[in-house]
Amino acid sequence: MELLVDSLLVDSKPVNVSTSGASVALHWVAVQGEHSYEVRLFEVLGGQELEVDEWSGEVSVARVLNGLSAWLEVVPNPVEAGNNVTVYITVKNSENYKQTLPIELVDDTGNVWWPKEGYHGVGYSISDGYLTIYANKTARIIATIGPITQNTTLKLKIGEYSMASEYIEVTQTKVQKAVMDCSDLQLLAKEGNLVLDMECVVYFTNPTDVQWEITSINANAHILKTRYTKDLTPEFTPPTILTKTVPAGGVGEFELKFHDVLPEKGIIESGIEIKKLSGVTVPVQVNFTVLVNGQPYVIDSKGKIWGLSYEATKYVTIRVDSDKVIEHLVISMAVGFGAGVATAYILKCTKIGATIGSAVPGGGTLIGAAVGFITYKVLGLP
Repeated sequence: MELLVDSLLVDSKPVNVSTSGASVALHWVAVQGEHSYEVRLFEVLGGQELEVDEWSGEVSVARVLNGLSAWLEVVPNPVEAGNNVTVYITVKNSENYKQTLPIELVDDTGNVWWPKEGYHGVGYSISDGYLTIYANKTARIIATIGPITQNTTLKLKIGEYSMASEYIEVTQTKVQKAVMDCSDLQLLAKEGNLVLDMECVVYFTNPTDVQWEITSINANAHILKTRYTKDLTPEFTPPTILTKTVPAGGVGEFELKFHDVLPEKGIIESGIEIKKLSGVTVPVQVNFTVLVNGQPYVIDSKGKIWGLSYEATKYVTIRVDSDKVIEHLVISMAVGFGAGVATAYILKCTKIGATIGSAVPGGGTLIGAAVGFITYKVLGLP
């Protein structure tokens, strides 16, 4: 038979099993802290050991200081970020006299979480950060601390000594889903760049049983990469809150107005022409946090803490303003065409070019032909 503690072999003994059974004692010099143990029973057949049974579990070894020992239990663990935890503290005094010592819960950064108030119970009291525990008594204390935002080790210190500890694992706040409606994403050309415009209204639910007074909304948005477009983080005006008071179970709304001027190569994937963007759909994703009374969480009537992080995604259609693109290209390029325009293209486009050119101030046959060249060759318009 073998005893392993924390996966290390600490003791082993042979066992002679009779029809009436057998007992054996395996020993380990206890070390303060949390430990796992495993007991394995082997049978020897033909000189070979075969495992026939095993037992395993966990054991908590408390530190003993001046007759004092202590234990900690944290519930829930893991805990969702931003929530509180309940800490069950047990302190035992094995001496025949009363003891008074400083007591506190600290994390691994030295931050003191508890006590913030006085406690009185059977056989003990806590006042101004000092524990008084009477002879041969056990103090059982329940403390609520938080909100907890990151993984940490909680330590119970008595008389400046760490008597017990518990690691707290923090999981990320659940992101709630939201929906939104958006206008088409408009693109037009301006001074060698593309101008992007779009408006969205975002709708989110209040899943709690308490009313919200919204003070602000923190948002960020992305136009996700597609075959035709690159991943973009366009500029937008600060969210306009449309419903500042959201009743329990109700729906809140806010508006985002996008407006940005970006270089063509910053929007369009390599090898894609502007004309191919019209009618393309792209996913727009908005991540946001609602702040109620200045806080990114809400506590409902039952004491449950709700994180207020949301995500909404909408597929939006791109619309290219061809008239504005043509006008931009004419103004910026027509002067440079002149005699340099290939005669074949001018002749091929003279009719439509002259027609469009006549609408441009100062337009004549040459500019009309140049416009025809641009619309035919650059934009691919008929």
